[in-house]
Amino acid sequence: MTTVVQMNGYLILLLGLVAFIQVNSKGLGACPKFDMFTACVIDFKFHCAVQMQCPLGYRCCPHGCNKRCAAVTVDGKHPGSCGAAYGKRGKTCKVDSSCEGHEKCCYGKCRETTVLVVEMNVYLLLGLVAYIKVNCQDLGTCPTFDIITTCVIDFAFHCNDQDQCPYGYRCCPYGCNKRCVAVTVNGKHLGSCQSVIGGVGNTCTEDRSCEGHEKCCNGRCQTVRQQIVRVLFPVVN
Repeated sequence: MTTVVQMNGYLILLLGLVAFIQVNSKGLGACPKFDMFTACVIDFKFHCAVQMQCPLGYRCCPHGCNKRCAAVTVDGKHPGSCGAAYGKRGKTCKVDSSCEGHEKCCYGKCRETTVLVVEMNVYLLLGLVAYIKVNCQDLGTCPTFDIITTCVIDFAFHCNDQDQCPYGYRCCPYGCNKRCVAVTVNGKHLGSCQSVIGGVGNTCTEDRSCEGHEKCCNGRCQTVRQQIVRVLFPVVN
């Protein structure tokens, strides 16, 4: 039975999707190039997974090992007004097309008229948060991973939202990334001792002594399903 919490979550998500369809699906220009030489830290207020998370005039673009809602042209036009220009005067220009997506050609110079990078769409964010709360309520806690490697995001495995993970898997922190990781469902360990795929682990007397991808089989924790799996729909640049 659908609960009031679920209905409210789905309604907020629907409003975000409707807003996206109305104002944000056509005529966006190419992404700017960012030269990023910093430690990889994902700020999920700004990190976008899909285009629908960005407001009008912004595109979900690669930004180092993250993605950001970056200002681009709309139907070939540069949003903003020279009357609202701010920041330093940029390079010499004659037309807007000589400037970046967040700039306009104002009196012979490229000037910033919109913010280059913005937070993702708040309405869709609220919907996603509500959806995640509903979709995660029976999932177990995330395991802890000690990851000390160079930060490279593999978008075939990187999840930004819970709905990218299949049943029985939770979108969990994994170094500077996130992964769909096997967890318990309603306190139960999925899988069967008849389908063991890994070696013999720790001694156990019941499933809860084992990791989310394991079951207690004949007194030992054994792997019965993959601990980390690919996302259901990867992000495509």
